[in-house]
Amino acid sequence: MNFFKLLIDALVDFYKRNPLLVLLVVFLCVASPALVKGVLAFVLYFVLGIIILGVILSLVFRYKVEQMQKHMRQNFDRENFGGDNAGASRSWGGFAGFGNHTSSSSSSSSTEGDVKIYKTSASPEKKVSKNVGDYIDFEETKQK
Repeated sequence: MNFFKLLIDALVDFYKRNPLLVLLVVFLCVASPALVKGVLAFVLYFVLGIIILGVILSLVFRYKVEQMQKHMRQNFDRENFGGDNAGASRSWGGFAGFGNHTSSSSSSSSTEGDVKIYKTSASPEKKVSKNVGDYIDFEETKQK
């Protein structure tokens, strides 16, 4: 019941804001009902076309996202588990084995927790040649 009250209030407000348009539509309905039927049919088909296009685009988008997920999952399994479809039969969706996975870099001489510090040269190379620009020496002055 509240819905109908809101609908009637909205129609009354529309009539108050646009009295000439409402009068023109009523006159058109009385004078030429076939024309109104054609206009309403066009609007109906246009709205239905937009809705169907939206549904089709959402289905295509969903299909493309699923394809991309499948492709990424296969790449992840191939890189991390060494097989074409190694993680597909696992119940964790290909992400099982994180705790047991050892990388190829762990086989080197370093152990877990070692920190390596690499020092660079003491004076970095100049990136700009000496012939470019002028150097201006400045002094800081205190303002009172």
